Amino acid sequence: ASSWRSLRDIDWAFGVLALALQLVSWIWLIELDRITLGRDSWFVVGTTVFAGNALGRIVPGAATPQSVAMLDDAGVPVGQAAAGLTTSTLLQVGTALALPALALPALIAGAPVAHGLLTATYIGIAVLVLIVIVGAFALQTDGLLSWVGRTVEAIANATVRRRHPLKGVAAELLRLRDFIKAT
Repeated sequence: ASSWRSLRDIDWAFGVLALALQLVSWIWLIELDRITLGRDSWFVVGTTVFAGNALGRIVPGAATPQSVAMLDDAGVPVGQAAAGLTTSTLLQVGTALALPALALPALIAGAPVAHGLLTATYIGIAVLVLIVIVGAFALQTDGLLSWVGRTVEAIANATVRRRHPLKGVAAELLRLRDFIKAT
């Protein structure tokens, strides 16, 4: 409640800019999910994004399974929904991890940097390189994506009760990989 009082001190031009940029980031997030899901509907994807994110703030780890279930209800095959949301999440995480690389010119120039930030930069760069290597490997071979698909199926079928066991995730990942390579 006490943080509301700080709104009196806000520069309203900055507040409007921040709100506009937040709205644009939501639009881009929905567009990214539309691309990775291969869907045209802003409504289906947008409501899924917002409902999944809201649930994820209350129940950690529940966002993606619930989003997949909502997309399944909207006619998106479960394997495609899981693969699309996973791809979207990896792109978002990879982008966030790439941000420390933007600090490299300042580091090379000798700018003073706090030790914790320097460590975070090195970790971010290392994880980014790892993601690029794993991504390149996944684009070139079937083994990694098949293993990921089988693992996701096994975990989902062992932990979530459903009428029909989850099947075809590995094949869907390979199909989506081939689609991405073709575009």
